[in-house]
Amino acid sequence: MTSLIGDKMRIVILDGKRLGIVIIISGLMCILFGFGMTFDDNIRATAFIESNMGTLKQYYIDKYNINYKLPLSWKTNLNETLKGIVMYENDFVSDDSSIKGFVQLLNCSDLNEGINKSILFSQVKNYKITKIIVNNMDGYEVNYILKKDSVTFNCIEYFIKDKEKILRFSFYITNNKNENMYNILNAIVNTASS
Repeated sequence: MTSLIGDKMRIVILDGKRLGIVIIISGLMCILFGFGMTFDDNIRATAFIESNMGTLKQYYIDKYNINYKLPLSWKTNLNETLKGIVMYENDFVSDDSSIKGFVQLLNCSDLNEGINKSILFSQVKNYKITKIIVNNMDGYEVNYILKKDSVTFNCIEYFIKDKEKILRFSFYITNNKNENMYNILNAIVNTASS
């Protein structure tokens, strides 16, 4: 194979065996990646079934082309009385009432502003903020402890930037009897897409 670069002529010789090996390895990597994606979805489904959360139900925020999933057994209530920067809110309670929370869409384009307008840090203890990526969307995970009416909640909130809006998942856990709870909540949040 010959190519002309400027005034110089350069000859490139390709080794057929090496080229064949590179093509085969690239093909195998693509196949493994495809199986990995399928395997990941199956693991997620197994985690929900194993933790008695069963199958997931799809929810749509049609106006903004955003969707997410919650366990089918959880009771949900679409909140119609929205205030401030909240554009959408779906409240939920697990069937054993150990997890309460909501999914919100915030009319805010800055993640830090969304977090600061949503969480009253003066009322929480031991908070930790971690940068995350959920389905190619930037975000933050906020963990803290909240005491309200003599009940202690372990709180895990996710703030995910989607275009000019922020999708917020808030989980308030009263009884963390499931050691895989963190993985389960992460799997729920990772169902979000736009």
